[in-house]
Amino acid sequence: MGGEIAPVKQAKPGYMVTKWRADFTGDDADKLRKKYGTDGLGNHYHIGLMGDDGLVYNAKSEGDGFVASNVKGWNYCLPIKKSPMPKRKGMPWRFTRRSSQQKMIR
Repeated sequence: MGGEIAPVKQAKPGYMVTKWRADFTGDDADKLRKKYGTDGLGNHYHIGLMGDDGLVYNAKSEGDGFVASNVKGWNYCLPIKKSPMPKRKGMPWRFTRRSSQQKMIR
């Protein structure tokens, strides 16, 4: 998988995962298509990162903050291109689950 989007079942720790929906559905779909246009590809409206524990880490809301979510409901994934990181002392950031409930991650 060389940087191409794939089904979420192929996600590995550190991959970006997305939620996807079709372009404009429902009663007002034609009106919205005319107003905003569409490429027919749908839209990826929410992103998260796949943790090494099989959970998706994502910003849920201003009130809930950054949470761990079940992968159910996420549609696609793709690897994130590597970029150089500055060297720091101590542990690097790591995506792990803190408890059995959704909790804010720092």
